[in-house]
Amino acid sequence: MSVAPRIGIRLDCGPAVGLGHLGRCLPVARALASRGAAVRFVVAGGEPGPERLRRAGFPVDALPRPGAAAFRDWLRAAGKAMDAWLLDVRDDLAAQDVCALRPAVTAVLDDPTDKRLAADIAFYPPVPQVRELDWTGYGGRLLTGFAYVPLDERLFAPLAAPPAPEGAPPALLVTMGGTDPHGLTLLALRAVAAMGANVAATVVVPAACPVRRDCLGLARELADRVRAVDGPTDLLPLMRRAALALTAFGTTAYELAALGRPAVLVGLSPDHARSADCLAGPGAAENAGYFVDLAPSALAALLDGLVRSPARRAALSRSALALGLGPGAAVIADLLLDAIRQARSRAGNPRL
Repeated sequence: MSVAPRIGIRLDCGPAVGLGHLGRCLPVARALASRGAAVRFVVAGGEPGPERLRRAGFPVDALPRPGAAAFRDWLRAAGKAMDAWLLDVRDDLAAQDVCALRPAVTAVLDDPTDKRLAADIAFYPPVPQVRELDWTGYGGRLLTGFAYVPLDERLFAPLAAPPAPEGAPPALLVTMGGTDPHGLTLLALRAVAAMGANVAATVVVPAACPVRRDCLGLARELADRVRAVDGPTDLLPLMRRAALALTAFGTTAYELAALGRPAVLVGLSPDHARSADCLAGPGAAENAGYFVDLAPSALAALLDGLVRSPARRAALSRSALALGLGPGAAVIADLLLDAIRQARSRAGNPRL
């Protein structure tokens, strides 16, 4: 009888860091589970992340605090041997901590820190910063490209977007992340208020947003063009209906591109703003830059230009669909399972 591979996924999520890491690890977990793997999450950062993972059917161990020390404590206490670890954290976990996970296969996801140099596999989107990192001495597999961007498998179901009513204004989706710790939803609402073009905006207002009350108040003032939606929510139906989106750069930006939805991207940091060029460079989105440097009027002008130019939106859509974004979660899952097979074979136990 084959032994089901055991895979741990260590990630951070929650009000302080957002839900982007969860959004890209959950599709990988589903792909692994569909292939017979036993997946366990080890999570720091607080709710709503752990509960969302439990609702998806996965066992979750919530760490009492962020950081490498709490993970080390969990490893000593839990005594759960894994065949592989997928690490998606930005904390002080170091290369020696990754080495200590062996003989498990280790993989990192979009990781700029030095612990990547101890991982067996390193997965990255095609952002320019990857090649600028120092990879001297790295003996693992460096895999970068849109093929390794893990996305919700539902994006690729053959469903058509519902047609917009005749004469209806373009549908604009605004989402600044599952928790929006920087309060960018308010910036977006002020931009919508300053737009000259007519739109029907759906604005996701996260429960954890630090300026939630101000956002809801402004949304009520803009009720003729804005509908506020409580977040986090399932964005897929909203993305399918959108003619245009305004979003913080991250997993949602890749999801919109996979659907061929034109988008304006806002960077949560200078690094994020630069990373957004992997979509904006090939003409698959518009990069508005780092939010600190972005005035509502400038953002409104950018949105106005796109609303008033269906041809420009169509060009963005064509370029987005041409990127080749696909079932990256399945690709990552298959590579992890193949690495486990090889490791077991080397250890004299080829059964999977």
